[in-house]
Amino acid sequence: MASSKSINKRQFPSLCELCKVETKIKWKCTNCDLLMCDQCKDKVHPKLKKSMEHKVIPIGKTRTPESTQDPKTASSFKIKAVQEYTTELSVVVAILQCSENTFWIHDFSSEKSIQKISLQNDSRIKVLLNLKEFAFRTALMGNGDLLVSNETSNLKIMKMNATKLTASVYNLNPYIALSLHCSSDKKVIVGGTKKLPIDYSVSGGGVVIVMDLQGHHEVVYEFDKNKKPLFTNPAGIITSKGNIMIINQITSDFKGRVITLEKGVVSQIYTGHNDVNCKNHPFKPEQIATTQLDNVIISDMYNNTIHVLDNSGHLLFYCNTMEAGVMGPASLTCIKQGKLLIGCSIPKLSAKNPNAKIYEVDIPKYI
Repeated sequence: MASSKSINKRQFPSLCELCKVETKIKWKCTNCDLLMCDQCKDKVHPKLKKSMEHKVIPIGKTRTPESTQDPKTASSFKIKAVQEYTTELSVVVAILQCSENTFWIHDFSSEKSIQKISLQNDSRIKVLLNLKEFAFRTALMGNGDLLVSNETSNLKIMKMNATKLTASVYNLNPYIALSLHCSSDKKVIVGGTKKLPIDYSVSGGGVVIVMDLQGHHEVVYEFDKNKKPLFTNPAGIITSKGNIMIINQITSDFKGRVITLEKGVVSQIYTGHNDVNCKNHPFKPEQIATTQLDNVIISDMYNNTIHVLDNSGHLLFYCNTMEAGVMGPASLTCIKQGKLLIGCSIPKLSAKNPNAKIYEVDIPKYI
């Protein structure tokens, strides 16, 4: 994510790549790397040159030579949507749980950007508080305070039970704060960049800084042990079992990887799974969260997938969310074991409903 201006245009490819109309994508040609609907698979694809020699297979059974993770070490799983909520936002960038049924959500716009909501049993959303302030990323501290990055060096904070944002003690100067995370051991971890817009033609420029609750910089991660830059755009951060896991987006169209730091050293880099990702559909990690079992879940709204890693950064499971009718998964939060909330982006070219959805879904309890 280079800046909020570029992110506002980010909508996932929900259409058949041949007709550009149908959203129920069921097939993939392994030769021309196209995703297609039933009708285009039967009527349009056969008209392509040498199509009789092509192999068309159902989505979920795709394999490519460019293996990013041994398929034998991971398996797919299914989710079931049990509740659907319609927000006032165009994309649900974050879902932060305040209490059993109240949450902070936000998008990238300047109006109605940050909302505290309650999810009702009848699928309605009750807006408890609406802040007309820009938020790039948000995180919830252990005491209930809300931290907000807004593409400046200084994080803003809203104390619990307050109604407006104020300046905080957390400052990344000379870097610009982007992603942020509050860990269980009372650390504030912030991903930043030297400048905006980010220059993706040059590697590096990103940084991850660990601060204490008083805002003192304790550790700065910028280079690996060989003095090579670690990050271009640290777009998402989470901690699990003492490890820090960072989404590092490396191109302007949001291709990325998940870097695991164990005791400050890179121990694993995850770049996707070859059942899902290939040259024309690379891994584009969007948000990252943990489950009750300390596994790590990552959304890829461009490929409509969720990846589940262990806390060392190795792939365990993956899921095609479109099979459950969940399109464009952006933000994630586990509300309890076996229950996940997914905040989505609006479908590409969608005019019928410009409002993003939140889905409550059932996931296997072993995740």
